[in-house]
Amino acid sequence: MHLSSSSTYETPVLASFAPPRTSLLKAVDVISGPDGSVSLGIGKGRPPIVVSRCANAIPRLKSRRCWILDGRWGVVLHTGLETPFFLNNVARRLCSLCDGKRTLSEILQTMAKYYPEHPRRIVMEEATRFLVLLKELKLLWLAI
Repeated sequence: MHLSSSSTYETPVLASFAPPRTSLLKAVDVISGPDGSVSLGIGKGRPPIVVSRCANAIPRLKSRRCWILDGRWGVVLHTGLETPFFLNNVARRLCSLCDGKRTLSEILQTMAKYYPEHPRRIVMEEATRFLVLLKELKLLWLAI
């Protein structure tokens, strides 16, 4: 499996070596790559997220002991799906901001500041989609 992780901006990615039990993932697309990798994304046809409605929500990672967010990579062990998920550098950085102290708005602003060379709207939109994915997987508390 190849999961890139550079110091520049790239779409936040959550990937695994084996597909999770998809019966628990009604709102999540599971995509298998030709190299055997498995990526997850928000399912198509979902209503758009209006960030202004949840800007004051305070995202917090669930089961903090199941997360490793050190260095260039991140890993979370999803006990319900019985699989570890690997995060690229951007996803790791985003998750490390979900400490239960910052609002969603503050987190999105911080992510945009980390990557000033990349369009702000894209960074904030992809970060929001990624956090919703974590919420759908029950890895994150986020009221929306």
